[in-house]
Amino acid sequence: MKHLLALLLCSMAGFSHAQFLPDCTPAGMHSIYVLGEDNVIYRVDNVDAFPSAPVPVDSITAAVTEGLSIGNNLSGGAVSPTFYTTVQEEYVYRDQAGWVSSGHSTSTPAGNLGGGVRHIYNHRATSGGIYSYDGQGPATYIVLFTSSTSIYDVATDSLDNFYVVVTDANLMYKFDSLGNPLDTLQVTGLEPNTIQPGLTLLNGVFYAVVQVPVTNGLMRGTVVGNVVSFAQIAVLNIGSVVDDIAACPFQLAPVAVPPVEHPDQVVLFPNPASETMKIVASPEMGIQAVQVISDQGEVVYVDADFLQTPIPVAGLRNGMYVLKYTSGNRVVAKRFVVQH
Repeated sequence: MKHLLALLLCSMAGFSHAQFLPDCTPAGMHSIYVLGEDNVIYRVDNVDAFPSAPVPVDSITAAVTEGLSIGNNLSGGAVSPTFYTTVQEEYVYRDQAGWVSSGHSTSTPAGNLGGGVRHIYNHRATSGGIYSYDGQGPATYIVLFTSSTSIYDVATDSLDNFYVVVTDANLMYKFDSLGNPLDTLQVTGLEPNTIQPGLTLLNGVFYAVVQVPVTNGLMRGTVVGNVVSFAQIAVLNIGSVVDDIAACPFQLAPVAVPPVEHPDQVVLFPNPASETMKIVASPEMGIQAVQVISDQGEVVYVDADFLQTPIPVAGLRNGMYVLKYTSGNRVVAKRFVVQH
């Protein structure tokens, strides 16, 4: 039976209703959330470009919390999507009035969480077991890693596939929601043989936190082929050590093409895109030529005459791209994301 835990009531001073919820609208799909060991949750914006300074959005007054994830409310609460964490081997989630116990056990001393759309995954560092929680009862065991001491963390995508980084092998393993293996990727840029806090996936790009060689270093991992290459992009100055990070695991689809409200406005729709992307612009723009350039600088699409047909992106890998177009004597660049 769900019950509101007095020790988990949020310290609401300074936090508005809008602040303590994760923003999983398209506008919010450029942010990650950070849980510090002081039990404060911070938001970091613009992680796909130049990360902002962390801003506190909520706090948890439990003695010890383990892990942070974002996803649909699996436990019947009024707020969805929402945050999940674990306290005393039990899943708890953020509701309007505070933090609420799901009444469901993690079935193991939970390590860092990876939240998906319909599941939350966590690992047990002492055994290497990966457990899955769907909101219907205690977490269930689904897969075992023999190299348990170097499991970095778990991340989840919008299809509830989950990814496990094993640093002693510099590999990332992809599984479906039942624990069936789907793919293996090579990992570069993370220190081997270390268990570090925090791994998440946002718009087809991985983000991680390291404590070696720098404390609270925020890393971005871009995927090229079967290699995930991590590089430091910021230091998270939050006043404590990072416990975990999380991001919205899904993109809410817009229901209609947004209108062009200004003659100079150009809208890329949808963004992120998975199959095709349309350039919405007024005739006054006079767009004459279009290029799509990958994050490696490769030109992957050219429309020299701009026939206003949708741009096919189904064959492009996940990640960040630049759309460059010519308008009169101007050359303009806009970013967009491909996420399959």
